[in-house]
Amino acid sequence: MRAPRQPKPVQDAAQQAVREAEHARKRKEYDDSKAQHREMMAQKKKEQEATWRAENAAPAAASKRKACSSAPPRVSRPRVGGTRPRVPQQAAAADDDDARDETARHPAWAAWAAAVERVAARCGADEAQILYEEGLWYEPLDDEDVPESYEPPEYAAAHRALQLQRLEGLGVPPTAEEKAKLPWPHREWWEDRDRIVLLCEFIRYMDTVPPPGGWQNDAPTRQNGGWLEQVEGRAARLWYGKQVNGDWFEVDDNWRSPRAICAGYRYLTCLPSCPQSMRLPMHVDLFAKRDM
Repeated sequence: MRAPRQPKPVQDAAQQAVREAEHARKRKEYDDSKAQHREMMAQKKKEQEATWRAENAAPAAASKRKACSSAPPRVSRPRVGGTRPRVPQQAAAADDDDARDETARHPAWAAWAAAVERVAARCGADEAQILYEEGLWYEPLDDEDVPESYEPPEYAAAHRALQLQRLEGLGVPPTAEEKAKLPWPHREWWEDRDRIVLLCEFIRYMDTVPPPGGWQNDAPTRQNGGWLEQVEGRAARLWYGKQVNGDWFEVDDNWRSPRAICAGYRYLTCLPSCPQSMRLPMHVDLFAKRDM
C-alpha cells in the first residue's frame, strides 16, 4: 500500500470536497495500516526474545553450575568494557528474515541505511523543506493516470538547482582534515549532498511500504525488485549527469566506467556498515587519481 497523494484541485467546490474526503479516508486507512504493522513487529520481537530466554536459560544455568563445580577457584578481577547486554545471536540465526530492527529493516542492510541517514542529516536532510514525497524530484502522476509508455524525467540540472536551493545554508560540510583522510573522489561527497538527501528520503519511503509487498520483507537481493536492486537503481538515476570533476556519467555507463565518479555514492558505499556486495568497483583510471 502506497501513501495516498493529495488530490489535484478542481474548480467545482463540491467535487473538490468529495475528493478531499476520499483522500482523508484513504490516508486514515494507510496510517492505521502502518500503526498495526509497527505493533505487530514489536510484539513479534518480544515473543522471539521470550522464546530465546526460555530455551537458553536452563542450559546456561546447568552449564554454569557444572563449570563452577569442576573448575579451580578463580581470582576475582574487575569488569572491563561496556555493560550493555549482547543481542542473542541464536534468535537471528533461527530465522534471519524475521530478525529486524525497530524500523523493520532487514539486519543485512539496516546498519548501512542508518548510516546513510546520519550522512544525509549532516547534509541538512532533517531541516530541509520537503518538495516531493518518496525521494522524488518531480510531481508523480496519479496511479490511474500513468500510461504504459510513461518515462519519469531524468534528474537534470534544473532539478539539482532546486534541490540545492532547499539545502542552502543547512548542514555541516566536511572539514579540510576530514577530507584529507579520504581518497578522491570520495572526499568530494559534499558536492553531491542533494543526491545523498534524495537517496535517504527514498530509503525512508521504503520503510513506509507495509507488508506483504513492502521492502521490510526483503533480504538484500538484486532479483525481483529486491532492496539492493531498488537502492542501486535509484542511486544510478540520481548520479547520472554531471560529476564533481565535470565529466558526464551517461545512462549507458555502468559503475565500472571511468566516468562513474559518483563521489557521494562512493562515499556512502565505502562506509564500514555498507554490505560488501554494494561496494562499487572502480576503473583503474579513477583508482590512479585517488591521491589527487
